[in-house]
Amino acid sequence: MEKMSFQQLEVLYDAMARSLDRVPESRRNVYLARLVLQIAHELGHADRIVALVESSADEVLREGALS
Repeated sequence: MEKMSFQQLEVLYDAMARSLDRVPESRRNVYLARLVLQIAHELGHADRIVALVESSADEVLREGALS
């Protein structure tokens, strides 16, 4: 699977930030879950996506412990 360039990541980040701003805070968890499921369905590679989901949770938990 090809990696995204830094510029592509910035475009994606901006699009996600705009989308999150549009979604009410109470529905953001639903939005993010739906987004991950749609990306996973589109790209396949379920084992890799599960690993990334778990890794992301671990990173957020580690960052919270550092705060």
